[in-house]
Amino acid sequence: MIATFLIGMKNLFREWCPLDSLSNGAVLRAVLLSGVYLTLLALFSFALGIILRQSIASISVFVSLLLIVPLLGFFFRKVGRTLFRSLSPSIWAAR
Repeated sequence: MIATFLIGMKNLFREWCPLDSLSNGAVLRAVLLSGVYLTLLALFSFALGIILRQSIASISVFVSLLLIVPLLGFFFRKVGRTLFRSLSPSIWAAR
């Protein structure tokens, strides 16, 4: 990821284009954690493949969990928020 970032910064170098460097803490964190994110996705899909042992089932479950569930959460935000509040332990303690 760091090599990709550096190559991208070299290719984007223009007078009119602002550049970031890895000395900026937020940029370094974003570059490193993007590699961690992709690694965790690969491990998750590998684990699904081992558990389900069928290619099409693994791909279907992975895509649905990665893309469809967050999309449903976006569209049904109010329902999810209400459900989360009703199941929250802090609500139970207040009762």
